[in-house]
Amino acid sequence: MGRLALAAVAVVSLVAISVSTALAQWPTSCTELNDLVEAGRGNHENVGIYERVHGDQAEAVCQSEHRDSGLRFGVRPYQLPSKSEPAAYTQAFVERAIHRYNTEGLHAAVDYYNSPQSIDGQWYVFIADADTMLAHAAIPALVGRNTDDIKGPDGFPVNEQIAAVATEDGAWVDYTWVNPNTGESETKHSWVVVQDDILFGSGWYEPGPSRDEPATYTQHVVQRAIGLYDDVGLETVLDYYNSPQSIDGQWYVFIFDENDMHVANAANPHLVPLPAEDVRGPDGFPTGLHVVAAATDEGAWVDYTWVNPESGNSQTKHSWAVRHDGLVFGSGWYEPGPSKAKPAAYTQAIVERAIDLYEGVGHEVTIDYYNTVESVDGPWYVFIVNVENGLTIGHYRPEIRGRDPSLRVDVTGYFYGDDLLAADENGRWVDYVFLNPATGEQETKHTWAVRRDGLIFGSGWYSPSKSDAAGYTQAFVSRAISRYDAEGREATIDYYNMVESIDGPWYVFIINAEDGLTIGHYRPEIRGRDPSLRVDVSGYFYGDDLLAADEEGRWVSYVFLNPETGEQQTKHTWAIRHDGLIFASGWYD
Repeated sequence: MGRLALAAVAVVSLVAISVSTALAQWPTSCTELNDLVEAGRGNHENVGIYERVHGDQAEAVCQSEHRDSGLRFGVRPYQLPSKSEPAAYTQAFVERAIHRYNTEGLHAAVDYYNSPQSIDGQWYVFIADADTMLAHAAIPALVGRNTDDIKGPDGFPVNEQIAAVATEDGAWVDYTWVNPNTGESETKHSWVVVQDDILFGSGWYEPGPSRDEPATYTQHVVQRAIGLYDDVGLETVLDYYNSPQSIDGQWYVFIFDENDMHVANAANPHLVPLPAEDVRGPDGFPTGLHVVAAATDEGAWVDYTWVNPESGNSQTKHSWAVRHDGLVFGSGWYEPGPSKAKPAAYTQAIVERAIDLYEGVGHEVTIDYYNTVESVDGPWYVFIVNVENGLTIGHYRPEIRGRDPSLRVDVTGYFYGDDLLAADENGRWVDYVFLNPATGEQETKHTWAVRRDGLIFGSGWYSPSKSDAAGYTQAFVSRAISRYDAEGREATIDYYNMVESIDGPWYVFIINAEDGLTIGHYRPEIRGRDPSLRVDVSGYFYGDDLLAADEEGRWVSYVFLNPETGEQQTKHTWAIRHDGLIFASGWYD
């Protein structure tokens, strides 16, 4: 009996996943179980085959043919998979609902699965026809509603996605739904099956990625959008991701189509529809082109400045961009980014941003942007030099572009051109006097220059004059930290241990924050000295205040020797913690 043999295989395949927890009303006979399997597989002509062929001997024959399966019908009921195997448990849960429908009819199945006793922890069965929710014991208010109106807690078109995925063979679909056990919105993994144009489904819940892990959460948001697109198509996706409901705090999905048109952005609807080249950041940065160029099939991170919809402030946005089926799907989260209060770090970030743009969109777009006044950020702007001929090819001032490289001489007579062109891929600092666009004055400029693909990308910040003693002190310390980042610990300490590093009353000293010892100072007797001796002539122990400095920096005032006058004077010290060290310098009253 070939058909019976196939039924046997089906039974054995099903029972292979059985473990512990028994479920009430599960078939206890071999023939009932065979009918369940055949019905679940859509082989309705095989339901009842043992009774039709063998009559009163149906059960005995069925058990005989399946004796090698290890089942002992009449001794104990068939056992469901364990809840510790939630996928298998969910599939069995849905199969049981379909069996009830096949054996008792739709009315009885709907009545049962609208009853509280049908709920098994986080598991319950939902049943729907083409238009209406028929059964949903966990949320009775959904029963009788048009399925098109049933959305997730964030307005996500859940039912449309489920209906698109479900097949007679069954399919998995993930979406956000309220867990009846916790009352929280969680990721639900549902198994959905269509039987006689009726949809049967159930699922289990997991918390999903946390917003406390923003990179993982961002990737989840993008993947969810791609999954919806794959299941229901572009029209529904655009309707949802252009709706305010789709905004999740600082997260929202943006989409570019196959022609690089910006077609979805609920947080910035004025950008839809615009071509990528017209989607620009608050400083005119070509963000749209940058994102489209960065996106890959595997996904890529791209950073840029954008307005955070939660705070309304321009911040650094870290976006995950995926090119899928000719479209670009993206989302991201925000961070404050480098602070202008740390001008050296801010300068390096400006240059890195320019290099990222160049590597993403190429030479022409990058130079076009940095040739605009819009790209100037206070005293900061990017300039680009062609290493081969030394000519400046990118600069917001037209008179600088293409100018004779021999004219790179500042007002002190220093020719800084060779030092700029000597920059390598690791970058270098070059100091010279140049026009500050923020003040219109000739001031000392600290330029960070990096070589990339035969070009030098540079930007810089300007030191306050010594008449602004506090500002000059902070700049002096920032330069020391930049030297440390560029040249390393040993070279930096060696430099600040030299008398040549002194600039009038200004010098840098460096403390190991772990043990409090001074490891960098132009006076050898201070290096390695007992930290408890940090007491000034007034008796004030200033050591603890120095060591309390954090990455934002702090001022500490005490009496100390002024190297310029040789006198004990009140010193105002600016101290910053960086990489386990305290970098400090000060000025005197």
